[in-house]
Order: sequence, then C-alpha cells, then structure tokens
Amino acid sequence: MRPELYALAYIAPLTVYLGALWGGWGTLLTASIVFLVHPILDRAAVERASLESLASPSPEDPRYLALVRFYPVVQAALLLFLLSRIPQMTGVDFCGCLFSMGLCSGIVGITAAHELIHRPTKVDRALGVALLSMVSYAHFRIEHVLGHHPFVATPRDPASARRGETVYGFWMRSIVGSTVSAWRIEKDRLARLRLGASSWENRMWHYLAIQSLLYASVGVLFGGWGVLFFAGQGVLAILLLETINYIEHYGLERARRPDGSYEPVSPAHSWDSPYRLSSLFLFNLNYHSHHHAVPSRSFDGLRPLDAAPELPFGYSRMVLAALVPPLWRRLIHPRLPA
Repeated sequence: MRPELYALAYIAPLTVYLGALWGGWGTLLTASIVFLVHPILDRAAVERASLESLASPSPEDPRYLALVRFYPVVQAALLLFLLSRIPQMTGVDFCGCLFSMGLCSGIVGITAAHELIHRPTKVDRALGVALLSMVSYAHFRIEHVLGHHPFVATPRDPASARRGETVYGFWMRSIVGSTVSAWRIEKDRLARLRLGASSWENRMWHYLAIQSLLYASVGVLFGGWGVLFFAGQGVLAILLLETINYIEHYGLERARRPDGSYEPVSPAHSWDSPYRLSSLFLFNLNYHSHHHAVPSRSFDGLRPLDAAPELPFGYSRMVLAALVPPLWRRLIHPRLPA
C-alpha cells in the first residue's frame, strides 16, 4: 500500500490532542476510535502470500521508514503538551487523557519502537529506545530482539502465551520474565567480553539511567501529578503491548527434537490478522508470521502468509476478547488443533 496510507496511524495522537482540548468525556475520543469505530471499519484486505514468494530481500523505501522515525518527536511533544495542561484538568480530564495517552503510546508508540529496534542503524535503534523509555520499558529492545525472536513459541520465551493461560496471568509472567531475561542476556553478553554485569557496558544500566533522568525531569517540571501521569500512561501502554504479545502467539508451540533442540520458527508459530485498518494503524505488525520469518525486513515488505494461523478479527476486537477469558477460549481454542 502507498506510504501515505500508513500516516493514518497518526490519527491516534491527533485524537488524544483534540480530546484534551475538548475536555470531559471528549478525552475518550481515542478509545472510541480504537474500540468502536475501528472494529466496524476493519476488513480483510490483501491476498495471502507464500513464504517462498517473499523470501528474497525487498528494497526499503525511505518514505515508509520516515513515518516511524518521525513518531518519537510526535509522542514526546504530545506528552509535554498533556503534562503542561495538568493544572487545568479536572479529575475526569486527567483520567481520560491518561487512558487515551496510554492507548496511543501502546498502539502507535510501541509499534513504531518495535520497527525501529529491528533496524540496522544505531540512530534508528536509539529512536526506538527513546520511544520505549517514554513508557518505562526500554529493556524491551534487548529482550525482544535477542530473547523473544530466538525462543518464540517455546517455554523459554516469557512473551509466548500458553494454551489455557489468561491474559491477566500472562501480564505478570511476561513483564517479570522479560525483565529477568533482558538482565540475563546482558550478563551473558558481558561475560563473553570478560566483563561483569555491574560494568557500565551493561545496557540495562544505561536504560535505568535514562529512565531515572526522565522521571526526575518530569517531577521537577510538572510535579507529583506529572510523575503519576507519566507512569500511568506507561503502565497502560505496557499492558497493551503484553496483550498484543498474548494474542500473537497464544497456544502455539514449536516441537522439540530428540536432541532437545526446537524445530525452526515457521509461519505456524504466529497468529496473523490480515485486516486493512489493523495493518495501517500498526505498521503491518499484524502480519506477524512474516515478521518472525524475516525479522530484519522493513514493515512495508511484510505480507500475511497462507501457512499462518489466522485470528478471526482485527487486533482491536481481539484485545477486547482477550480481556474476557471465556470469550477468548471460545474464539481461539477451536482453531488451535489445525
């Protein structure tokens, strides 16, 4: 699809901004778009493709990457705008803006960060870490690339949901497990360099320093309510990220070989959701099986694969379904045997 169509993702920060200006229940404009309007308009859009037909490298169009590279500026500006308005907010305004900003940070912010941390340049990865730091989850850059991708759909991956596991139990297991995994990955990396985990070369210390500086700056400039707002929108964004992790790999497992190793990752180990608006708002994150097959490929080169299991609806509906475990099991469990 044309690059300008993916600019629709910027509707999310725009609605947060407009909602803050309107105040009151208008602050929930973003939630209305995401959970009411989007599911109605979402439709299947593209033909499935075979993995073999997409195996060759695709040239990266800088117009697509510009959309995700610019987003850290937008999110930082939006956060500063909302924080500056806190003294004028009522209780409803504060809660509504916090919820909408959390949705925006989780839907567009973390998705853009996910794209950037997979890019080969240090500048792109730094932009991805900047976005993740805005939601207090910078270690995702380490764990996702070096932990989740190699070990997806195995017990070693905390971000792969198990059959029968509720999203609420998964949140705790994945958040704690991913943090522990990131520390372990860094410890092992530094050991190969003959350095200890306490060394300043440990990127987890870098992220902790960045996070501490951000919170201190927000506290000095915007006070305690500003810190609460910044932390709260980050928590909501993290929970949304982990809910998306939950629906992307739920119940899918790689077979274990006699020697103890696992079969290679295949399209069968990620759920696809080939719906038009989901792909535009999420920079094709919903074509997840292709992303795991070729993690280095830019989002504009991703397609839904014919061999991948398919979710019955787009991401917005599936996120809501995941919050109701009996409904989730009713939708997904019949599809798992296939």
